[in-house]
Parts: sequence; structure tokens; C-alpha cells
Amino acid sequence: MWFNLSMETETAAREDLATLSREELTRKYMSAMQEKEELADRLRTAAIEKDEMASQINWLREQLNVLRTRKFSKNSEQVSSLQISLFNEAEDTLDHALPEDLSEDEITKAVPAACQSKRSIMN
Repeated sequence: MWFNLSMETETAAREDLATLSREELTRKYMSAMQEKEELADRLRTAAIEKDEMASQINWLREQLNVLRTRKFSKNSEQVSSLQISLFNEAEDTLDHALPEDLSEDEITKAVPAACQSKRSIMN
């Protein structure tokens, strides 16, 4: 169907061209050539803009990766000495100089009640 419509349009266009004078044909030809050049220029401009946008997208992706790396990498986790001391809190409060000759009763008194029940289950 499209082919038939195209053929009919082409036939009508040929008949119209046959009735035109040489000057009118020349003007139409020049107009068509000018339109072709304008379209070619627009196409070149669009291709340049497409390349610029692709470059910009790539640059933005790189920036996004850099920012993600800065935010979520291992290096982004900076630990202060105050934070590290929190991990040593139990060791700092523990008396390191416990005599080894403590009796079982003295150890039981030193261990909190919550731990004693677990200890008795283990024994």
C-alpha cells in the first residue's frame, strides 16, 4: 500500500515538473540543494552535541564514582583515638593484678550473679 501511494505521489510530481519552465525547475533544484545543505549542517551540529553530551555523561559518571569511593571506601572511615579507647574500656576497668591463689569462694564473690548461673551450668 505504501509503495502504491509513493508511486502515485511520484507520478504526480513528475507531471507537475513537466509543466514547469526551466527557470522554475532551476529554482526548485537550488531550493532543494539549499535545504539539503541546511539539513546536513543540522545533522553535523546534532552529532557534535551528541558527542559533547556523551563526554559530559562520562565525566559525571567518573565524578560519581570518585564521590562514592570517598564516601564509602575503607579510607573514609577515620577512627579517632577516643573511639579506639572505647574498645579497651573493659580491659582498662579490669584489675590486672589478680592473685592466682584466690579460692573458689573469692572468685564466686567477684563474679556477678548473672555470670554465676552460667558458670554453675558449665561445671
